[in-house]
Amino acid sequence: MSESRPIVEVQDLGVARDGVTELEKISFKLDGGETLVVLGDAASGKDALLRVLGGYAQRGDACSGTVKLGDGVALPAEKRGKPHLRIVYLAAAADAPLNPHAGVVSQLSRVIARRHGSPRASAREELRIALERFAAAPPFADLKKRPGELDAMAISWALLAAAMAQAPDLLIADHAFGDLTPRAIRSIVTTLMAEQKRLGFALLYAARGLKAAAQLNSRVIVLRQGKVIEEGAFAKLAGGQSHAYTRTLFKALPRPLDQPQPRNATRGEPLLQVQGLDLGETRSKTGRGRDGITFELRRGAALALIGEEGSGRRALVRALLEAKQLEV
Repeated sequence: MSESRPIVEVQDLGVARDGVTELEKISFKLDGGETLVVLGDAASGKDALLRVLGGYAQRGDACSGTVKLGDGVALPAEKRGKPHLRIVYLAAAADAPLNPHAGVVSQLSRVIARRHGSPRASAREELRIALERFAAAPPFADLKKRPGELDAMAISWALLAAAMAQAPDLLIADHAFGDLTPRAIRSIVTTLMAEQKRLGFALLYAARGLKAAAQLNSRVIVLRQGKVIEEGAFAKLAGGQSHAYTRTLFKALPRPLDQPQPRNATRGEPLLQVQGLDLGETRSKTGRGRDGITFELRRGAALALIGEEGSGRRALVRALLEAKQLEV
């Protein structure tokens, strides 16, 4: 499969549900081998986008704009026909997408068999082969257990293996790994990217946060309240994003332990300065008020407050919080 093969092109797509606008005019193009991260919270409109592209629009959905899949023609989004592409949906283990009363292998084999129109035994073998390509995945035999007997990481590997066994042209991942630990995300995203290079599928990753998006390091569209507020390469947004919402998301990203703190972050202006603070109500055992408190706290530094009961630690914290409330 050529990586330059067009997979999906969306032009001015809008979605309203029961008369309420969920998504306003989003446009993008995605070729084979490319990745696009769509970032936003539950009310951002990304769920509406997934419904349309995944082909499971719900009753009450009204769509505008056009969607072009593969080498086909651009069709009105609300009249999109059956695609000639294999579109595969990858859910998050945290969303409990599997039946808790049946084995994981049994359920996923059924999905693969339905996709390929193959016998269940053949689909089961496809799942085993896909899973065994992943060095960090659990043994295939472990996945005969029910979902409740496995951790989220094991289920995530199983879901990814099932998706790869379906040989997708377009993989729609719905916050698939965002609830895992950073180390687990790094492992599974590295595997996903290797599979994408091998199979050449396009990846649309919908995310509520940036933990997995940071590993994918791809093009990003930021949605908020149904509107596109920012888009561009991940590295560009991380280095100088312009919207306050995007800045908040990037600030929440953990700094890798092996990444040095920028020099100007530790030598810049202090984040907090306290000069001669008189706690007033706190008195020492001799009845004398404590001296005014003076200190400063710079970005990247830490300050410990040590003292016995009644020393004034809580009073200091209350004073700082009250000052912050007055400032706001």
